[in-house]
Amino acid sequence: MDIKLFDKEKSERFKFRVNGILLNNDKMLAVEMNKMGFMCCPGGHVMIGEDTMQAMEREYKEETGISVKIEKLVAIVENFYESEVLYHELSFFYLLRADKIYESKQKDFSLIENDNGKLINMNYRWLSLDKIDSYDFLPLAIKNKLKNRDFNTEHIIFHGDKGE
Repeated sequence: MDIKLFDKEKSERFKFRVNGILLNNDKMLAVEMNKMGFMCCPGGHVMIGEDTMQAMEREYKEETGISVKIEKLVAIVENFYESEVLYHELSFFYLLRADKIYESKQKDFSLIENDNGKLINMNYRWLSLDKIDSYDFLPLAIKNKLKNRDFNTEHIIFHGDKGE
């Protein structure tokens, strides 16, 4: 049976995402969207016919204005959670490098993204890896990998809220 991206009858939704870990001077660029109360890695949805590496480079440029290249795959995260509907989210987390980060992007900055007509406030912050425990950052497994500077590839599965 094929995976349905959204099944209204069963209130189920499948999300296929990519997320980027960009480091600069022992800090990582993170984003808080629409004041949701937590930070996460910038990224977005993979389009049909697009591989995850293409999607990562495209999404990072669209969301942050920073051109990146992939260093390596850090984690594949499967997250099962409920938020109005039952979600099955499959996320690829990549360690990235940028050839150039313009001065305006080396400090905290904000952008408004137009995501298919929906405006999203994107507040970007450079988080110190030495202080990562002091930030509300999700998913927790990625937060722990950042804290330990563990960039070995791992498959992580969560059955719970927000990847906890």
